[in-house]
Amino acid sequence: MPPAPPPTPIHVTPACDLAPAAGLEWIVEMKPRAIAQTLDLVPAIALVVPETRLDAFAAGHGGVDLRQTEERAANDCDCVICSENARD
Repeated sequence: MPPAPPPTPIHVTPACDLAPAAGLEWIVEMKPRAIAQTLDLVPAIALVVPETRLDAFAAGHGGVDLRQTEERAANDCDCVICSENARD
């Protein structure tokens, strides 16, 4: 029997292309690593999202550090970092 053909690669970029299937009302595409590498923005980012929240997010999401993530999509049910209930 001949070997099976290789699986078709899954289209995963840009991340926003994955969202329509979920029936989302809105989505925002971000490039967190590029933002975090803009030195002039670092103090402003720290005012909105303290390092402790970014660390807590990584600890609660399998080690995903948003400061190092090339691409991220946030949607109407995905505001963990900025929510009032986020842990410091």
